Amino acid sequence: MYNVDEIKNLGLKDIHLGAEPTNLGLYAMYLLAAVAAVAVLVFLLVRIIPVLKDVLRLTKMFFKSSSFVADMNRLMKESCGRYFPKEKYASLSGKKWIEFLDRTGICNFSGIVDDWDALLYSNHILTKQERRRLYRHGLLWLCSNLWRFA
Repeated sequence: MYNVDEIKNLGLKDIHLGAEPTNLGLYAMYLLAAVAAVAVLVFLLVRIIPVLKDVLRLTKMFFKSSSFVADMNRLMKESCGRYFPKEKYASLSGKKWIEFLDRTGICNFSGIVDDWDALLYSNHILTKQERRRLYRHGLLWLCSNLWRFA
């Protein structure tokens, strides 16, 4: 095998490992990841909670409101305040309001309603299918604007 005298004559020095390494960098990385995760969670909650409240309000209106169209219209105007400057939507009504909703969300209110003002201010009673379609498109609009910032 190896001759110990030959190995000693090679002039190799003793190996000194130095101080034990610390894991401060690893702890810092874990701390940074935890802070980032908490920040993302808070951001998501701040964005999602108001939309969930609106979705619950719309659902409650769908089942209990006798003036569903007027209540839904009011809810949509209120929730627009989170996503758009007031000048863009406050003065809109009728066909322009429906076109604005269609343009800013993934819904198609204009395909459901021909004359929004007539539906809003008349005593027209919606069929179950019309009511369900309006509700579904309202949900689509609320959820499609979740990531929009004012």
